[in-house]
Amino acid sequence: MRVHTHVAALAASASLASALFDTPDGLVGSVWNGYAFLLGKLAGCDTGLAPTLLSPLACQPDHTGPITHLGATTLVGTSYTDSGVDFYGNIPYAEPPLGDLRLRPPVLKTSLGGGVLNATVSGPICLQPEVRYGREKSEDCLTLDIYKPSGIEGPIPVMFWLCGGGFWFCGASYYNATNLVARSVERGTPVLLVSANYRLGPLGFPQGQEAYDAGILNLGVRDAITALQWVQDNIWAFGGNKKEVTAFGLSAGSIITSIISLTQHDPPYYRAAIHESGWTSTLPLKRAVDREQSWSSYVGGIPQCADTVGSGATLDCLRAVDNSSLLQANIYPRDLYGVQMFPFGPCLDGPDGLLPVLPSERTAVGHFTQVPTLAGTTRDEGPYFIRWPQANYTDEFIYDFLAFNITPAMTDEAYFKETLTKFMSLYSQDPAEGSPYFTGEETFGFDPRFKRLAAMTGDMLFQSLRREWQESMVKFGLPTWGFMWTQNGEHEHPAYLGAAHEDNNAFQFGLVDPNEPEMVELATYVMDYWLSFATSLTPNDGKGSSRPEWPMYTEDNKVLLQMKVGPGGMTTFPDVFHDEAIRLIIDNPAVFHH
Repeated sequence: MRVHTHVAALAASASLASALFDTPDGLVGSVWNGYAFLLGKLAGCDTGLAPTLLSPLACQPDHTGPITHLGATTLVGTSYTDSGVDFYGNIPYAEPPLGDLRLRPPVLKTSLGGGVLNATVSGPICLQPEVRYGREKSEDCLTLDIYKPSGIEGPIPVMFWLCGGGFWFCGASYYNATNLVARSVERGTPVLLVSANYRLGPLGFPQGQEAYDAGILNLGVRDAITALQWVQDNIWAFGGNKKEVTAFGLSAGSIITSIISLTQHDPPYYRAAIHESGWTSTLPLKRAVDREQSWSSYVGGIPQCADTVGSGATLDCLRAVDNSSLLQANIYPRDLYGVQMFPFGPCLDGPDGLLPVLPSERTAVGHFTQVPTLAGTTRDEGPYFIRWPQANYTDEFIYDFLAFNITPAMTDEAYFKETLTKFMSLYSQDPAEGSPYFTGEETFGFDPRFKRLAAMTGDMLFQSLRREWQESMVKFGLPTWGFMWTQNGEHEHPAYLGAAHEDNNAFQFGLVDPNEPEMVELATYVMDYWLSFATSLTPNDGKGSSRPEWPMYTEDNKVLLQMKVGPGGMTTFPDVFHDEAIRLIIDNPAVFHH
């Protein structure tokens, strides 16, 4: 198996982070922490970006380049002969969202205009704060990248990837898919991979009454849908089979994939899906008007438009300013945690929208795209979102934090308080029972009750939603397999994060240190499960590595596959942990906004 080598100094820490990212040594305590090392580790030199962070062994291009034709346009890509992978980048799937198309639904690109398109490198990433690794960012960013096996004409199955980043950070070029595609050929199940940009922050997820009235909510989700439509229309030109698409994403990317599943497009945009640490209401769903202040703060930070706040004319003003002005508002909440980190994200958008009602109302009656799925989380999803080192985690503090995340209440106040209080009572005060799990009495310098709130947060935002989703799949007779990632992160973050949110990301792309055989083996297993599922609709095709059988999640056998290195690391266990608390969440969608 081919794997990239990340620099040995990645194990080093905040001082390296400071050097790489031009940030203070305190980076590892900031909101950026979880993404900093991860994005460096996943950055792909084979897209022409960030070559210093990864070994060049699998990244030597043949500049004669592969060629394909789409209509009257000739696309010239890049061949990576060492990996046997062709790359086509910066392919527009929608009209540029500029000028009057800014803050409007995407317009599908139906023609590339003829001539020759230089597709040898990735395009700019969408506008976002604190871009790293020398990447160019641009408002003209609705593009996608394609990785395909060299010399294979197809049609072959397609994997459609959406990156995460809290709806703040994301880029098609952040994730190097060369190793995953190369592995697909090695195991005899070739696939083509598509990675798409989508609009972020206030440009992708505007909030407030004016945005609701204009019908422009959840634009980033609509971007992803448009990219999927482009794949349906055009992937044949690259050797892909539009009838065999598997959508997969992690964190925000998985949230978007989950939202798309509720649209029940006919025919479906994909025949299978992989959901990783993100469901429709991982960020508890609210109405756009509930985040009016977020929108006002953003517009108020743009000098040319500040006086339009509250006037109903913010959209006209924002469409008229130049794009450099759009980033003048300093609205990235660096020092906040929980859902406060994400003031711009998916929201309930009314009768004609993508999310007219709480998702549980639809899944309960089978109103979702009914396809096979893989679904899972990491073990310690919670700590990343609640880490205030100096906080005093009293019951009052915990109640206020949880309540803030799920207000305004969708039920009467007395029942809301009663339910939330009962939920808190189901979690032990003993730090040995909190998250990060299996760390005993260790509190990592935090108030001991930090681990209790971390357990609650992980269950509320991730574990309960994964369980509810898989139970809905079982109810309607759909194949589903569940996993829990329990391998602690290597070098990306402090120990108090445990097996943290996004820790599995590098493994699914084969981006692990080749000098660590156990990590290479785990990455091989993960890639083989994913590739098996994308090509045969089961993770157990018997091809590639001699990996453990992954049991299907069924009514009589609700089990998860643990993913971890070492003896006993790949084993199954019953999906019954925190059953009473998780059942309380599932049974009270109006309280927990799911």
